[in-house]
Amino acid sequence: MNNTTRFDGKGEIFRADNSQSYDRQGYINRVLSSSYSLRESDERYAEYSKEINIIFDTFAVNGTLTVPIYKVSCGNKTVSLNPTHC
Repeated sequence: MNNTTRFDGKGEIFRADNSQSYDRQGYINRVLSSSYSLRESDERYAEYSKEINIIFDTFAVNGTLTVPIYKVSCGNKTVSLNPTHC
């Protein structure tokens, strides 16, 4: 698919793939760095940590987990989209 699409002859939409790929430790670090992540002092941290690894194991391909994120621009507006939220 072409990354640039014309619509109604009035402008263009530009799509850019900004997907992020992680190995296991990179993914764990990314999840734990989120402000809403549980901390080691939280009661359910051990379970949370186990679940993070299960997510990696479920979705990783050849040891790499890719989180699809796309930038879409139309004129002066830019939006980041994660297709799993659509």
